[in-house]
Amino acid sequence: MKVFSKGILCITLALTACSQSHPKSSQALSLKDCPEIQNLEPLFEAETPRVIIVGESHGMQEPPALVEALLCHSLARGFKTNLALEVSDDAGLYMSYLDTEGRDDDKLALFDDWAWKSEFTDGRSSEAMLSLIDKARSYMTAGQDLSFTAFKADDLNQENFDDRNSYTQAYEKKMAENILVSSQSAQKTIALVGNLHARRDRRERGTSSYDLMAKHMPAPYTSSFFIVHKGGTAWNCRSGKPEDCKQYKSGAYVGADSDLAKSEILQIMYNEDEAEIAPFIGRQYQKDWYDGVIYVGDVTASPPANRDGRVPYVEDEK
Repeated sequence: MKVFSKGILCITLALTACSQSHPKSSQALSLKDCPEIQNLEPLFEAETPRVIIVGESHGMQEPPALVEALLCHSLARGFKTNLALEVSDDAGLYMSYLDTEGRDDDKLALFDDWAWKSEFTDGRSSEAMLSLIDKARSYMTAGQDLSFTAFKADDLNQENFDDRNSYTQAYEKKMAENILVSSQSAQKTIALVGNLHARRDRRERGTSSYDLMAKHMPAPYTSSFFIVHKGGTAWNCRSGKPEDCKQYKSGAYVGADSDLAKSEILQIMYNEDEAEIAPFIGRQYQKDWYDGVIYVGDVTASPPANRDGRVPYVEDEK
C-alpha cells in the first residue's frame, strides 16, 4: 500500500528537502463547483461513513467521473479526504506524478508503471482513470487537503500460500486493511474498485470460497455502493488474451423507459428505501451485497491511455 499527501511526505523526508514541500495556500472550493448528485447528504452530513466504496465495471468513463464529483463534494465540505484506487505503486510513480504539473513529460514518467504500458488493458489504466488521477493532482497542487492511496495487495506472494483460494482470501483482506489504514489519517476516504470486491459477501465458485474485500470492512464506518446505468459501452477484457481487451456493449441495469433513466440525474439510492430501488434495479444487484446503488445514466467506453506505448509482456529470464 502507498499513501501520499504533501504533509505526510514532508514528515517522512524531514532530513532531506522538506523546504521544497511546504503546502500551498488552498484555493477555495465551493459546492457550486461540484456536479449535482441527488441524495448525497447522508454520506457527507457527518464523519460517518469514513470510507465510501464505489464498485464499478472497469473501462467506463462514468465511474471515475463520479469519483471526481465525490472528491469535489467532500473537499468543498471541508473534509480531509483520501482517494483510494485499485492500483499498486511499488515504484512510487503515482506519488511522483501527483506532485507535478501534469505535463506530457510527467505523464510519460507515470506511464513507465506496468499498468500503463501492458497490452492487457482491463480499464484500470483508461483515459478516464488518468483524468481522475489528474483531477486529484490538480486538487493537491492547489493546496486541497487530499491524499492518495494505492491499495492493491501486490505485495503478497502467492507462493507463500497453500492454494489459490487461501491466497485470494488473504488478497481481499489485505486490500481492505490497506484502505482502513489509510482512512485513519482522513475524514473521508473514497475508494474506487471493481464491483465484485465491493460486495459485502462471501464468494463461492466451484471449490473456491472466500470473503470479498468489503466484507472485511466494518459498517457503519464503511458504505459500499454499486454503480448502475441504463447501458452503453465499456472497454474491458473478456479473456486472458490482450486481443480480447476492447470495446464491448454493456447491458442496462436500469430500464431506459423508467423515470430515473429519463431524469438523467446522478442519484444515490439507499437500501432502506426499497420502494425507490425495486422498480429499477435488475440483474446482479442484491440488497445484502451493497448499502445502495449509484445511478450514472448512459455509460461510454473509456479506451486505455498511452495506447501507442503499450508493449507485450515478456517473462524475466531466470
